[in-house]
Amino acid sequence: MDNFIHDFGAPEHLTFDGHMTRVRRKTRFRKSLRKYNIDYHISGPRRPNENPSEVAIRELRRRFYLVMFRNAIPMCLWDFLVVWLCETGNLTVSSSRYANGRTPIEIVTDETPDILTSPFTIG
Repeated sequence: MDNFIHDFGAPEHLTFDGHMTRVRRKTRFRKSLRKYNIDYHISGPRRPNENPSEVAIRELRRRFYLVMFRNAIPMCLWDFLVVWLCETGNLTVSSSRYANGRTPIEIVTDETPDILTSPFTIG
């Protein structure tokens, strides 16, 4: 969380699940929330519709299996594939109702990404 805040600034609001590593009072995560005065919401158990990132995770998993098995990529390269899918996904317009036709990286930085100069494009 500290790396994200250092690179992009502190978000005004954050929604996360109720996992004990984040919810307990004296965790580093909770200290960061207080330090940067971030308003937060803890989503309910078994309620993925309360957290928009759950949709992104489900879509990432779907794309991972699609690419992995359609192209017969060896399992020893799975971590490189996940990084590539995340980086290309950041440059792709999201269908999320929160995105309003913008890319995820554009939502965070307010700058339109240039896919021609991205290190993750092929060519």
